[in-house]
Amino acid sequence: MLNAYIGDAVLRLVLIMHEDAPRVDSGTLHDWVTQHSTNAFLNDRYQELDTSSRLPRGLPRPTGNVREDATAMEAWIGRTFQEVGWDLHDTSELVLPAILDGVDPGYPRPRLTR
Repeated sequence: MLNAYIGDAVLRLVLIMHEDAPRVDSGTLHDWVTQHSTNAFLNDRYQELDTSSRLPRGLPRPTGNVREDATAMEAWIGRTFQEVGWDLHDTSELVLPAILDGVDPGYPRPRLTR
């Protein structure tokens, strides 16, 4: 469960820092981050990745339970963050292709705003 808590926080951070995040105002950014981190959204992405045979390494097949699958995805993000040495940039390169449409795992890789 700890990995899921870490993953939830890391997901929000990499979304906030992503170059495509809307920075018109704090409310717009908040809504965009929330939209891309809800259980329903994470479950939908999880199902899409499974259906298209694009599950990232370390992410098991979904169970079909929205809450369990969203938690599994958050836990995967948390484990990934720890495996890359607690580095947000490296985590974003591995995680964002699974979260955002149109972000491919190959180059050019997503860049964080520094």
